[in-house]
Formats: sequence, C-alpha cells, structure tokens
Amino acid sequence: MIRACLKMMRIYYALPITGGFIVIVAYLTGSSVYAARYLLLSSFSLFCVIAGGYILNDVCDIEIDRINFPQRPLVSGATTVNRASIVSASFFAVGLSVAGCVGLKYFAVLGAIAIGMVVYDLFSKRLGFFKDILVASLMVSLYPLAFALTEAVATGRAKSLFVSPFWLFFTSLGYEMLKDVRDVKGDRRIFRSVIADYSGRRWFLPLARVISVFASILSIIPYLLGYCKSVYLGGAIVAIVLAIVSMRKRPSVALRYLYASIAVVASAAMADLIIFGP
Repeated sequence: MIRACLKMMRIYYALPITGGFIVIVAYLTGSSVYAARYLLLSSFSLFCVIAGGYILNDVCDIEIDRINFPQRPLVSGATTVNRASIVSASFFAVGLSVAGCVGLKYFAVLGAIAIGMVVYDLFSKRLGFFKDILVASLMVSLYPLAFALTEAVATGRAKSLFVSPFWLFFTSLGYEMLKDVRDVKGDRRIFRSVIADYSGRRWFLPLARVISVFASILSIIPYLLGYCKSVYLGGAIVAIVLAIVSMRKRPSVALRYLYASIAVVASAAMADLIIFGP
C-alpha cells in the first residue's frame, strides 16, 4: 500500500514543483530561501496538495491507464480505488490545514490551486485543448502562491518573476501537449470525441515541439534584462539545446528532455542567486 501510494504521488513531479516554489520565494525575497517566513510549512502544504492531486488523477484515469499505463498501481491491483481516494483526500486535507497555519492569503491561493487540480482530475479528458491551458496555468500559479506567502523585495531578482511565468507557462503547455500525443491511444479509446480530436492530428505534435522551443528561448530573457547573471545564462542555454534536441525525439522521450530543461533552468536560477547574491 505504501509503495503504491509513493508511486501514485509522482514524487518526481511533486518534489521538483515544490522546489520550484522555493526558488521563486528566494527570488521574491531577494536573498536566501531562509528569508521567507513559514517556508518549511508552506512547502510541505504545497507538496501535500500536489501529491493528493496526482493520486486523484490515477483514480479518475484508471480506465485510460488500463490501455496506456497498465503497470500503474490501481490498474495492476497494488491498491484499490477506495484506498487511493481516501489517501488523496487525506493529502488535500493535511495540505490545506497546514496552509491555514501559514496565513489566510496563502490558504486562499493554495485552496484555489487545489480546486483547479480537482477540476483537472475530474474533467480534463472532456475539456479539449483547455485541458492543456489549465495545466500550464496551474504551474504558473506557483508565482501568486509565493506572493501570497511573503512580500517582494525591490531587486532585479524579484522583477524577473514578472518575466519567467511566460517561460513556465509555454514550457508546461508544450509538455502537456506532448503527453497528449503520447497518450492518444487510450484517450481515443475512452474519450473518442474530445482529447483525440486534436492530439491525434498531424499538426498537433509539430505545434507542441515549436511551443517547447519557443518557451526555452524565453528563459534567456531574465539575463538579457540584467536580472540574472552568467550561471543562469548557462542554464538557459542548456535548456534551449535540450528543447531543440527534443524536437527530433518521439513524444515519450521528448518529455524527458523538456523535464530536464525545466530542472536545469530552476537549478541555474538558484545557483545564480547563491553565487552572485540578490
């Protein structure tokens, strides 16, 4: 049961997303991550909500996963839908309870994010292309969540937070579109007239690739505006290269390259702050 829950939590997504939130807070405060109050509690609450959302996603997509991902815990029988549902609700409850201890503004924003995740899990396959827009918007919601936690310090680092959301939005959009192409077989079988209506078309995959490369190019803007230094520039260049290389890969492999590009940019941003300061 524990092993099944760990798999459904998608720790390889939940932890990096939480880490990205910490980087945003660090840029917002203009110093080290320790400058933000309640950072540990806020990060933990965010992690719980994300984990709860991923578990609920497995519950909602069990029929599609029978085709696309038969090895997943619910499909393979490692746990049951009822148990997974209870665990998901528990994660949401714990995450929002802890958020309430952080502050009302933070609780309100994280609560809105939680609602967005539930809407996505319940209705994503019926939302058409808006599904991908919703995912990208949920990723960008890390920025208002950070602003709800602490006040901004007037530095170039903080100003970059009004630029980087565009990079994250379009990167997430391209990433989600590639996932649609990868999962088209199950989507076509279960929801024949919605997701597969566009993700199975010839133009969709090239568009996803173009958006991904375009997004990677946006990552260099904070350096060009003077908000970040050379370490960040190196990370942005690597991200652009990874995105370009991903264009020649099949969707399941291209996703790994884009995942790496996001991780590189976030890591370089944090390293840039640590080395050069605010």
